[in-house]
Amino acid sequence: YECSHRMDGMTYAIKVLKEELSAPRMSRVMSEVFALAALPAHENLVRYYGCWAESNRLYIQTELCEAGN
Repeated sequence: YECSHRMDGMTYAIKVLKEELSAPRMSRVMSEVFALAALPAHENLVRYYGCWAESNRLYIQTELCEAGN
């Protein structure tokens, strides 16, 4: 999803995991997301901004890529 943040006015991509996750699985998936978030910035990587869980679904906020090659 393309979303605008109410506080900073920036536009982001929000990715929603389709699968509902149990608490143990959510914990493992969140660990993987945090490991990816720790990667150094690189021109070929989408920038990670944050993630959260809501109603047993994972939401990941990243930079919005307008176009790619």
